[in-house]
Amino acid sequence: MKNKAIYILIGIVVAISGSLLAASTNLPYQFTAGGKAKAVEVNANFNTLNSALNGIDGRVTALEQSAPTRITVIQNDLPVGSTITIDGSPYTIVQFEVPRFDTDEIYLLKYPSPNNFTSGNSNESILVHNSGCSTDHNSLSPKEITSINGLDTLIIENFNFQNSLATDTAGRTIRSSSGHFLYTCVSLGPQTSVIFSILAPSASLQGSNPTRSADASGIITVYPPNKTSAQLNTESQNLHNLLSYVTIKKKL
Repeated sequence: MKNKAIYILIGIVVAISGSLLAASTNLPYQFTAGGKAKAVEVNANFNTLNSALNGIDGRVTALEQSAPTRITVIQNDLPVGSTITIDGSPYTIVQFEVPRFDTDEIYLLKYPSPNNFTSGNSNESILVHNSGCSTDHNSLSPKEITSINGLDTLIIENFNFQNSLATDTAGRTIRSSSGHFLYTCVSLGPQTSVIFSILAPSASLQGSNPTRSADASGIITVYPPNKTSAQLNTESQNLHNLLSYVTIKKKL
């Protein structure tokens, strides 16, 4: 009875190992049908399989954690030239014609621009890429995903910090800037993505005559004007509000 149980275990291990070996999982012991095996050998193989399965679980969890969060926005279709105010900043509704490369269709994209076109000295631009958002911008770690007129739309978040030290007769001046950039990528299909930014750009900060450190190297320590988590959350919410004024439809 004991030997029969071992044979059953051997059969299970052989069946499972066939598929896992294809995934580069190497078992410490190899068995043949009808052969005898020691319990310690069977346990060693099961431990190896268990570790491999736990590794798969970890990779699945990592993929789930890195997936963008899906949000819902309520769409408002305003006429071109309309103005709105979000968090104290004015925006103007602009419109672009966008080609879809794989079908030769033309789409009309409307969205709120932070530029003031009534001044006669403003410009606005978009980028149309010949690949989908999900494949073209994986390296930028999409933060959120939503749907605009039935089209998947990614929100891509990017941070940067910059410091520069300038010396002149008036002393040392530190120019520090920080950017919190939120891009939007609308996927028209597997071969066309539209990228644009609708959040007003962050302002640069400047500090003068920093204090020299006491060590002999004379290195000046500068801390970039980092934004608080509350400020970042406010900017993200502002973008959600702005997205509610984005529309993209086929040109009739």
